[in-house]
Amino acid sequence: MASLLLTNGYLITVNSDRDVIRNGWIDAVGLGRMVLSYPEMPSDTLREGITKRKKICRTFSDCTTAPRGGIVSGCYPLDEHYHHIPEATQLATLKKEASARRAKVKKDS
Repeated sequence: MASLLLTNGYLITVNSDRDVIRNGWIDAVGLGRMVLSYPEMPSDTLREGITKRKKICRTFSDCTTAPRGGIVSGCYPLDEHYHHIPEATQLATLKKEASARRAKVKKDS
């Protein structure tokens, strides 16, 4: 009998994810947004048995905000690559404009 388990960032108990993997109850693990900020996470975890917690996604949402503005997705706050590309300036401008619009709506309400 085949089973499918989908979660959004967590499993039911603290150790259940480890148990699911250790007992071979799954065939694949999918990682979402967290790999944009820390693409080496799977290899670090498998090779070293640890993760670099400061590199794990903290939901700044730039990876989703950028594409909504026609800008390439990536982790602008945590990935050095994105700090130095022209799109970083475009994203900063986009976020300032959005913030100004929200402030105006709030003021007019």
